[in-house]
Amino acid sequence: MFTACKRKLCERRRHKLCGLLITAVVVAGFFFFGYFCDDRLCRLSTSAGGLHRSSQHHAPVSYNLATTFDDAALSRDYPFDTEGNDVMVFLHMQKTGGTTFGRHLVRNLDAKPSCRCFRGRKRCDCVNTKNQWWLFSRYSMGWPCGLHADWTELQNCVDETLNKKEQVVRPRRYLYITMLREPLLRYLSEWKHVRRGSTWLAARLRCNGRQATLQEVPFCFDGKSSPRQPKSVSSVHG
Repeated sequence: MFTACKRKLCERRRHKLCGLLITAVVVAGFFFFGYFCDDRLCRLSTSAGGLHRSSQHHAPVSYNLATTFDDAALSRDYPFDTEGNDVMVFLHMQKTGGTTFGRHLVRNLDAKPSCRCFRGRKRCDCVNTKNQWWLFSRYSMGWPCGLHADWTELQNCVDETLNKKEQVVRPRRYLYITMLREPLLRYLSEWKHVRRGSTWLAARLRCNGRQATLQEVPFCFDGKSSPRQPKSVSSVHG
């Protein structure tokens, strides 16, 4: 009888040990696939209720003008093809860290092909193997649409500028990016910038491809802001 009880106890321990080993293997498998498996090959499937390997790559997501911010933010997948018709446009707002960010775009962006920068030249060549430009920014194009051009100015200018630069008219898909900053800190930074004597006198406010009038864009203040401030619409750019 003692021998039979001992045998049952050993079997229970053996079953418990096997259960612990199976649990450990399953947990280790989830950790392995979660950390080391390529997202394009492995994914969690809600329909199958478990983890499986996909035999095909996911088709790239195509965005159009109807795509909302929420849709793009939820997908967290922004396909960008430098060898296709995609062009990245950097909308540079003053005093938001755009100068530093613009330098990183041409020097440190992980793109194929990357921008080619040369010593002694302020601008870099951001073109693909077909000699087509894929980056529209200060350090690749300069300011062809005006100093710190806004959304309206870029919309009216970018396509025409690229057509002239490439000497060809072709379809393009534009991806607009920008840098934001806490509003109060941005305003104080611009105020200190102007107080030091620096201005954006070369900036222009354009509307439908022409210079905006004072009736369309009136002054934000009365009086003189600086002895060097010209009497023109550009003064509202500050």
